[in-house]
Amino acid sequence: YGLPVPLAAVAVHGSVPGPVRQELHGRAADVLAHRQPVPWAALAGHHRAGGRIRGWLRAVEQAAREAAESERHQEAIGLLEQTLADPAVPPQTRARLAPILARSAVVGLRSDQTVQVLTQIVEDAALPAAVRGELRLDLGLLLCNQVGMSDKGWHELERAAAELREARPDLSARAMSALVMPHWPGSSLEVHQGWLEDAARTAEDSGDEAARSAVAANRVGLAMSCGDPQAWDLVTELPTDSPDPRSRLHAARGLCNAADAALWLGHPGRAQDLLTEGFELAGKSGAPYTEHTALGTRLRLEWVTGRWAGLADRCESFVASTAAMPVISADARLVRGLLALAQGEWDAALSWLSG
Repeated sequence: YGLPVPLAAVAVHGSVPGPVRQELHGRAADVLAHRQPVPWAALAGHHRAGGRIRGWLRAVEQAAREAAESERHQEAIGLLEQTLADPAVPPQTRARLAPILARSAVVGLRSDQTVQVLTQIVEDAALPAAVRGELRLDLGLLLCNQVGMSDKGWHELERAAAELREARPDLSARAMSALVMPHWPGSSLEVHQGWLEDAARTAEDSGDEAARSAVAANRVGLAMSCGDPQAWDLVTELPTDSPDPRSRLHAARGLCNAADAALWLGHPGRAQDLLTEGFELAGKSGAPYTEHTALGTRLRLEWVTGRWAGLADRCESFVASTAAMPVISADARLVRGLLALAQGEWDAALSWLSG
């Protein structure tokens, strides 16, 4: 049974004695388990409320895997964050669920709770070395990209590259390729080029197409960021039509990063082409983080090319929708501040640009 008025539902739920309520949840779970398709997320909730821990964890895992495979990454993140924060989850189950959370978080949007959960789990000495290295890789990517804690993220990526080198050379190459990107202060160009050489060699030895694609995407990013003319040829080699969805995701990221760098270099026309292709591919690949970074670049492109009608409102809407992700909203804040500056709104310009 359900009640149409949420407040009434809360009142009824609170008035039912605990043992009776637990039994009712168990009976609801028995009904849902026989439906096709099984509503795994709802089933998990009833199992948990009914005190059925094993059934709860099985349903959570099934729901999270289905959500992640269907590119509903935010749904998977929310479900797994709540589950992994529960002390009732045994270590073996944590080792299975945490990688699903980490992979969804890297392509999804920022969550402070995800970072907290992964930071705690990655220090668990009972985790298999390969699992810990995989989690550390995704934690490093989260810290560097969505969160903007580049120093800490860089450190985690270096550790992940070392931990994974023997057991998972493909993931070790992914960690190395992330260290190729020159968007963080503190390292010279030679350091990034050194990581690129190591990443390319390790990816090739691993034989993994996704690892090679990750290296290719970040080779483009490094070349374009440094104004290397070879970047224009490298970008055409990205695996945009690969049958491997992981490779297409890296290609989308490479295109969007190349568009961002090309715009900073003063090539708005080429940046527009790269951005259009990258944004479309990111949407098809289920990569909301890459999509949002592309939207930020688009706002800068509109500023540069004089498409100012309604631009202030678009910037403010984007900042509002990414309030918890200051790294992603930086481009929108920049453009909004420049618009205020151009219109002589000195206080507003200072506020937006400082923010």
